[in-house]
Amino acid sequence: MHIHLRVHLNKTTARTSQLYFDDGLSDEVFAAHSPYDGHPNRATRNANDGIYDATGLLKAGQSGGTVYAAVNLGITAK
Repeated sequence: MHIHLRVHLNKTTARTSQLYFDDGLSDEVFAAHSPYDGHPNRATRNANDGIYDATGLLKAGQSGGTVYAAVNLGITAK
């Protein structure tokens, strides 16, 4: 499971990336939380995602049924 991210550096330049959740947490979400539980046979895992990069792995956890995540981003304008 991932989140798409776009950072606008100025009016004409943007960078797009993805942030990822640990597969174990994704499995829990897909097993028990709507609307994800309607898709129980998740085919793409981080290891076979062609775009996955461990630097985009979120530090995440759950509390009271809510998933919280955090990441520090460094953006390079190339």
